[in-house]
Amino acid sequence: MDTNALDQGFSRLAEDLSASGQAERKFRDWLVSSTEIERLRINPYHVAAESGAPVSDIVGLALRGVAAGLFDLHWLVHCPHCNMITQECRNFFELSHSSDCKMCDVDFDVDALTRIEVTFSLNRSIEDVDATAFCLPPPVLCSKVNIAGPPGETFSGTDIIEEPGVYRFFCPVTLAKGILTVSGERTDQVQEFNVRQLPSFNDAETSFVARPGPFRFTLVNDCEKVSGIFIIPEALPDELPLESLPLRLTGLETIHYEEYRKLFGDQALAESEHLQISSVTLLFTDIAGSTAMYENLGNAAAYSTVRNHFEILFRCVEAHQGFVIKTIGDSVMASFRANDDALVCALDAQREFDTLNEGRDESSRISVKFGLHRGPAILVNLNGRIDYFGSTVNRAARIQDTAAPNEVVFSAEARADSEVADTLLRNGGADVREEIITLKGIETGQTVFRFANDRAWKIQNSPPPGCPGAAAPLRPAAHGRAGLGATWRQLWRAGFR
Repeated sequence: MDTNALDQGFSRLAEDLSASGQAERKFRDWLVSSTEIERLRINPYHVAAESGAPVSDIVGLALRGVAAGLFDLHWLVHCPHCNMITQECRNFFELSHSSDCKMCDVDFDVDALTRIEVTFSLNRSIEDVDATAFCLPPPVLCSKVNIAGPPGETFSGTDIIEEPGVYRFFCPVTLAKGILTVSGERTDQVQEFNVRQLPSFNDAETSFVARPGPFRFTLVNDCEKVSGIFIIPEALPDELPLESLPLRLTGLETIHYEEYRKLFGDQALAESEHLQISSVTLLFTDIAGSTAMYENLGNAAAYSTVRNHFEILFRCVEAHQGFVIKTIGDSVMASFRANDDALVCALDAQREFDTLNEGRDESSRISVKFGLHRGPAILVNLNGRIDYFGSTVNRAARIQDTAAPNEVVFSAEARADSEVADTLLRNGGADVREEIITLKGIETGQTVFRFANDRAWKIQNSPPPGCPGAAAPLRPAAHGRAGLGATWRQLWRAGFR
């Protein structure tokens, strides 16, 4: 690594820097002290855990660093079954809706939340690492042996398999694969197996039979890359939950960063392409009585009020890690990764609108209706920009339609987080009302929760049709994500060098 070029890159970055100088120093120090294999594809969550800098600062620095020529950006697609990398793109617009894993012999839909990881590497003018991006099997798969070594060397690893069954031995770098069948009576004798990694990145030996008990794998690495052997069950889960994997920067998370949208927001998928999003929170807003407002205030004054309303909403959305997908007339559609971010955004906007309305007469006040819903969506390219389609979008818009002026209505799906319950309790959660409503064009009933400020309750002389008026108990939902594994550096540090 050329440390002089690295420092010059950080100097260019400092000219347009919003993150703290402390985070910049911590990131730079981590880069200097890290290994080549850690820098091969830099995981911002790993950097944050080791450096003590906030992950949001690390991501912001890295994205700005791409624009400044300090870093390169990588979009990695992971297999939903084994988590190996099946595709790597340098730009968002190169991504495709489907991919395939040759080791698992499956095709799968690419999910921006669960299957796309965004990483970084130092620009080749600073460090040119001749190595293939790879991913170790996650701890949830309980891999065995776990050995690795550089080209031209021979190395061994011993382990024990007690359960009969069919297992896969493979290399995460070359993706060479073989089958180990364990059957019969247990033995205490160490069983020996030799594997040779060929220059073609295939294993010369692809099938072994063993008895339950101890065994030793010896790998002769005849290829030009680091190679290794890991053993996992051949029958893998239908899909590895994101929560079971080490923390990583997802594709969906990345597009919600302000830095990404400012620097790379013009990148869009091909018009014929789309990406799945397994879960995202959508916020719809609309001005209540906007037609009457234009009649009462006149076009110029009403437009000024609407523009002020947009400024408030855009600011609140951005402040809570969301982004505005589009405006439709005086309505706004925004995306959030977390339910709580969307709800707090709506509540903060409510308060700002109250402040905006102070001293105004009733005819010039602005009243906004809010609707939130969470679910799967399709990410597409519409007129060169990111847009969402699907039933979640339709439900979110219909939920907003049912809101009274100054009221936030959110679905049960957007309510199912402990953070949402905490936010509601901090903001007068006893006033939350639960009901089941029928949305226009949707046959099944929808459970929603209504939350409004004092002025909204005054506007509503009676509950909406079908509302029982009973407050629902707040039920926190447990959730969380697994911590970052620490073993991979130890496994690969010696092998890579």
